[in-house]
Amino acid sequence: MKNLGLILIQCLFIFQSFAQSRYLSEVFPDVKVSSDVVYGRNATIFTKPLLGHLTPVDLKMDVYEPIGDTLQERPLVLVIHDGNFFPQVLNGSIIGSKTDSSVVEICTQLAKRGFTAAAITYRQGWNPLGVSQLDRVTTMIQALYRGVQDGRTAIRFFRKNYNEEDNEFHIDPNRITVWGNGTGAFVALNMVAISHINDFALTTNGPGKFLFDSDNDGVPDTPMVLEEIHGDIEGKNLTIAPYDFLGITEGDTTNYANHLNYSSEFHLSVNISGSVADIGWMNDNSIPTISIQSIFDLYYPYNEFSFVVHPGTLYFQTQGSELIGELQENLGNNQAWKDGIKEDEIYTKEANWHSAIAGHPYYEGVYPVINSANSNGIHEGVVIDWWDPNSPSPIDGPGLGLPWNEVPSSSGLSMHDLELIRNENMSAEKARANIDTIMNYFAPRACITLELSDCHSDIFTSSAEEQLDDSSIKIFPNPSNGLLTINASEKTLELIQVFDLDGRLVKSLSQIHGTEKEIDLSDLVKGIYLIKIQLNDAIVVRKIMLN
Repeated sequence: MKNLGLILIQCLFIFQSFAQSRYLSEVFPDVKVSSDVVYGRNATIFTKPLLGHLTPVDLKMDVYEPIGDTLQERPLVLVIHDGNFFPQVLNGSIIGSKTDSSVVEICTQLAKRGFTAAAITYRQGWNPLGVSQLDRVTTMIQALYRGVQDGRTAIRFFRKNYNEEDNEFHIDPNRITVWGNGTGAFVALNMVAISHINDFALTTNGPGKFLFDSDNDGVPDTPMVLEEIHGDIEGKNLTIAPYDFLGITEGDTTNYANHLNYSSEFHLSVNISGSVADIGWMNDNSIPTISIQSIFDLYYPYNEFSFVVHPGTLYFQTQGSELIGELQENLGNNQAWKDGIKEDEIYTKEANWHSAIAGHPYYEGVYPVINSANSNGIHEGVVIDWWDPNSPSPIDGPGLGLPWNEVPSSSGLSMHDLELIRNENMSAEKARANIDTIMNYFAPRACITLELSDCHSDIFTSSAEEQLDDSSIKIFPNPSNGLLTINASEKTLELIQVFDLDGRLVKSLSQIHGTEKEIDLSDLVKGIYLIKIQLNDAIVVRKIMLN
């Protein structure tokens, strides 16, 4: 995961125009959370090493709603967490649950903007230590399939609740988004791509990667996922394995029927650092997809020349945001965004710039993340998580309730110290700044695709003031302990304003009429701020950090 870097931000009047616009900004101060809502029940493989067979498990979610909202039907966003199909610690990470800091923050922000958000769990378990490529690929792709079934089951739960339970969570069944982070994005993207279980036999990138040689004649011919073994793609039918198959025992119940009479259809997908198992599955019927991903992603490829990588082993070829965006563009699936959002909208403009750095045209719906490696030589990706090193790990998990700075990892470091290698200078401010960028890229596209009438059109209009991306403007040191110097080289400084991330003006210096100015911000709370610099001929807006 990694910081989005220094990003040009819209001027104050843009923030002010957001302030009263539902969906485009936070208009509700508080949210309520319904925790551990059971949305289905299905078979997990996670207990098989201990019990020798699959067992049923409740599928749970936390539902976030805005307090004080009078709207009876809100757009729904399902948010699927990261975690490599394993719980925290076992997956080598502090993250991996529906209560990850990123999931809570995203769901809270969505609810404050006027959505209903649901952070869902999904079934876990596969064999990353399998002795053969077949073991590893088979168990991973079957875990993905179960995740896709669970995501679709959650959608049907809400539609059933809408019709049979008086719409307890006030959702609009015709405006549903599926949002995934990391492994959750892998699930969300494949909910878009996989339309039939036969897709596993029909891959093009690369061909036959989910087939194995069942009769040992040297020709792979049998899909690793079969309906009679694993259930249908919707997760609707009761399935009992009729024979032993790649880790499944004859007689095991592998799928339980949930919410049979309802549709699993959704309307928008959001991918944060994920990939699709085979891009050949996507076509001109694929729903619009927003992708935010580092071009140096360590775990899922940004393009087609990489593989899903977990420590020490290559698994199978997948395709990431660059290829997804190119295909969606060619198919016209994201065309409404090209027509409805002006090119100089600030986050669209940033995505254009970053695409050029990444070496490809801008594909509408794709925001490439560009920044350098940290001091450990690691490209952190899209950093959206943080944690308290002194807070306890889950008491019912392998952390046994110990604080994160005491939970040991396989590396010999504590889980906290291990994560700091991949998320240097971890903080809520660092993660929230990136989540804010993601939200602002997502919001206008959601407005268009979901046809949200409360969205105000000023988000799509360009600034009346010229915005300048001028590397000759120096701001140092940044981060700063409070004293900041702004050097405009040969340009004249007229006005300097500092805003917090809520758009509030916290410092202003006017009538400068010079090329350099020192500004004292030591009286401000530590964190990230926006500094707007008005020159004699242009405007520059930058991010600064006080530490």
